[in-house]
Amino acid sequence: MLDSVQIRNYALIRHQEISFEPGFTVLTGETGSGKTVFAGALRFLFGAKPDTGVITEGEDETTVTGTVDVCGNEEARKWLAARELESEEGTVILRRTLRRTGKGTQTIQGVSVTRGDLEEFASLLIDAHAQHEQMTLLKPARQRQLLDRYARCLDLAESVAAGFNRLCELQKKKEQMHSDERERARELDLLRYGVDEIKAAALRPGEEEEAEAQLRIIGQAEKIFAHTEAFTEAVAESSGGALKSLRSGLQALRHLSGVDERLAGSLARFEAAFYELEDVAGDVQDFAGKLSFDPETLETLQARLHQIRRLESKYGETVEDVLKYAAAAEVRIGELENFDTACEALEKEQKQLEAEVLRQAVELSRIRRKGAAELEEKIQSMLRPLGMKKAIFKVRLDQKFNDQGQPICTVNGFDTPVFCIAPNEGEALKPLSAIASGGELSRILLSVKSVFVSVDNIETMLFDEVDSGVGGEVALTIASRLEEIASKKQVLCITHSASIAARAEHHILIRKEGVDGRTVTRLEPVGGESRVSEIARMLAGNASADISLTHARELLRREL
Repeated sequence: MLDSVQIRNYALIRHQEISFEPGFTVLTGETGSGKTVFAGALRFLFGAKPDTGVITEGEDETTVTGTVDVCGNEEARKWLAARELESEEGTVILRRTLRRTGKGTQTIQGVSVTRGDLEEFASLLIDAHAQHEQMTLLKPARQRQLLDRYARCLDLAESVAAGFNRLCELQKKKEQMHSDERERARELDLLRYGVDEIKAAALRPGEEEEAEAQLRIIGQAEKIFAHTEAFTEAVAESSGGALKSLRSGLQALRHLSGVDERLAGSLARFEAAFYELEDVAGDVQDFAGKLSFDPETLETLQARLHQIRRLESKYGETVEDVLKYAAAAEVRIGELENFDTACEALEKEQKQLEAEVLRQAVELSRIRRKGAAELEEKIQSMLRPLGMKKAIFKVRLDQKFNDQGQPICTVNGFDTPVFCIAPNEGEALKPLSAIASGGELSRILLSVKSVFVSVDNIETMLFDEVDSGVGGEVALTIASRLEEIASKKQVLCITHSASIAARAEHHILIRKEGVDGRTVTRLEPVGGESRVSEIARMLAGNASADISLTHARELLRREL
């Protein structure tokens, strides 16, 4: 629902902010007051193609901002969610700017969007129609959606669309699988070669580090021998080293401790140090005994490291990475080797889904035809009281056929619904979008909207001079239809008819006035005597004549 609109520098509207209420609102004013300008500003806000000619003379840009409530519009909320946009407690702000250079911007909740995005989102919010201009309801996609809603087959239509899209995915995957058969064979050979090469190497996690450590030791062989010998000579007991002297000292300290117990602690510490040094000497001797620096060991280690690093250059940064590659490659080999099985499974799924989609599409077509027949009858009955007694309304369900004459199923099923009309006796049926008469089109669309009011999610409808070219009983009927729609939707109606204006719950007057030597358009809500005066003007062109005022009061009293 449209909550408010703020307009800056759009034609004669310099700065205007206006709020709208639920229900039925009329906008009236003298010819040339700016009613069409206001309707144009709304359509500009909702994505119409820009025209720099609408920018107020002397200004560089125009901006129109709208606040809408999407609490009751599930489709609009889904659209926002799909683009990670959020309303604030159900409120969404739309803003559009156009500069004299022709460049402009449009935002939803402060986020820049394309004009197409803005138009798409707005099509879920408002149905705005002006004479001789396209509107949402004239678009084939909207007509199909409305027919499916009316016939209560929208879920089935969505199921057909989902199935059809899945079939397209399967067909693409199938074509890709077969077109890549040579590539598959090449990939299989490469993977098998890699796995065989890695398995033959019998890699072990951590062995690269072990081999590098051994090579470091071999590289310092002379130093290691020299230091080992020096340590043994200095420490080892067998060669008259420190341990021999320390053992003699240990014996002496034991005797002293036996004479005086105060040395018992010193003895324990000396013994611990002696035995620790003795262990170290043993470790060094063991180390020296295990050293092997023969050329064969060196060559073996170097060859192993070369093999490991060659595999790492091809399959991963470390031995662990190479082993992970081999494991993943074996899984992929299994997939490629089961190619025929995968193709058979894909073919089976495709055939089963195709049969189900065709079954659903046939059922969808049947339901649509039944719904179309009911819809035709309802809309024709709506047209008769609107001065179109001879009009014929038809829902044409177009189909495409292949070379064998069989109907082609698309993402929308077999049918493309097209709303057609023959406004007068003897005229051929034409799509609604081809109707030239603005007055006729307005009445046709009013009838269509009256039927769809309960199934259409759009909450706001703008009618621009729907009463054009009619009067008397037809105008009263139009007023009743608008009132009926307004019981379920927000209706904004620009009108010249006092009969229609008197039925509205809310009334906005559009007028021109001079400000600082310039003409500007103003919009303001009217009520009480101000509204009486405006209805009187619409009745007789004289807002102050007693007879017009009396008539206006009677009309308002009767309608209210």
